Parts: sequence; C-alpha cells; structure tokens
Amino acid sequence: MDKIRFFALIQLCLCAAGSALYAQGAQPVAIINAAADVAHNVQDDPLFNYSAVYFDASNWDTGASDGLFGSFIAAEPAAPARSVACLVSDSFLDVVCVYFDNQKPTGYVAQSTTPSDGFVSSKVLAAFKPVTADTVKKHYTFEYTQGTMRLDDGTDATAYVINKISQ
Repeated sequence: MDKIRFFALIQLCLCAAGSALYAQGAQPVAIINAAADVAHNVQDDPLFNYSAVYFDASNWDTGASDGLFGSFIAAEPAAPARSVACLVSDSFLDVVCVYFDNQKPTGYVAQSTTPSDGFVSSKVLAAFKPVTADTVKKHYTFEYTQGTMRLDDGTDATAYVINKISQ
C-alpha cells in the first residue's frame, strides 16, 4: 500500500472514531442546548463563558452532594429518566438549572447570589418554576468548548463552556 492510501485510511479511521465519540456524547449536548435556550429566555445575563454541566441518574447523587450544584439538584428527586443541565457563570454567582424528564424540559431554577451568601436550599427550592412555551423558544445557537469541572468529591464532571453565541 502506498503512503497516500495509508494516510487516507488512517484519517478515515480517525474521522469514524471521532464521529462515534460525538454520537455517544450527543444526548448531553442536546440537553445542554435546550437548557441554554431556557437560561437565555429566563434571565438578562448573556450566557457567554457560562459552563454547562449535565447530571443524570448515573451521577445524580454526586451532583446532589456538591457544594455548588447540590441545592439545585436536590430540588428534584432522582429518577431513571430524569436529568438536569446546570449553567453556571464564570464568577460562580449565577446558576440556571433546567430539569428534564425523558429528555423534555419540565422545570427550571434561576438564582444569583453574592460570594458571602452562597446558594441556600430553601431559596433554590422556592424558585423552582415550570417550563412554558416562552421559556423553551430557540433564539440563538450556542457553541461550546468541552472541558472539566472538579466537583467537591474530587470527581471531574464534563463541562461545556459557551464560547460563541449566534442567531
């Protein structure tokens, strides 16, 4: 086999592997896109540089015990088809979490705090609102850079940082 065909075959394998990896991660990205739409519609703060973290039944307990996300995740009980995507500002003072059942948005909590106050569970719980037709309208397209966010238990959660917003 000549060098050109060999490198073409290697590139084809790498592209196929990349497509398979993207397909495996497609569900969290679709959920995060829907959550970003809701977050954009319920607050005035632009979402540029917000980080989105996805929790489902496999990591719900880890998220519920985290200092930042715990109050938000505990606002809804864990369930096999339930997930939540939380978008947090780069200052960690603004959080919007959108809850999903069977991949459909059902409710959200949007909270802001100060460095000295933190997020209080009772306030988070009281701020829970159902998703309406107005809150799920799509106005923008979001592009992400994938990274990690360290949770309190030392687990690295996959984080998607919004780095581009376009109409």
